[in-house]
Amino acid sequence: MKNGTITRRCRCTAPETGKDLGASRPKLQSSRWHGTYGVFQEPNKVRALLAIPEENDAWRRTQISDLLENSVKDRSPLPDQTRSAAGSRPDSH
Repeated sequence: MKNGTITRRCRCTAPETGKDLGASRPKLQSSRWHGTYGVFQEPNKVRALLAIPEENDAWRRTQISDLLENSVKDRSPLPDQTRSAAGSRPDSH
């Protein structure tokens, strides 16, 4: 099963045609800060994981974001949708 892919595109336009240069922009090869990164994972799993925390639960939302970021960085598969994927919240006592 494919774990996902990372792509990078540029929204700069060719002056003579006005069309997007996309992935063919030479500056993409010479500068890691130029262009926009795209991460393609299993969209249903990503949606399911993002739906776990309540909208006002910033701590769990951060945990899920970190999990997704690390999954892309490590090229590891996403976990199945479970509440444990959000981690256990530390006691606030």
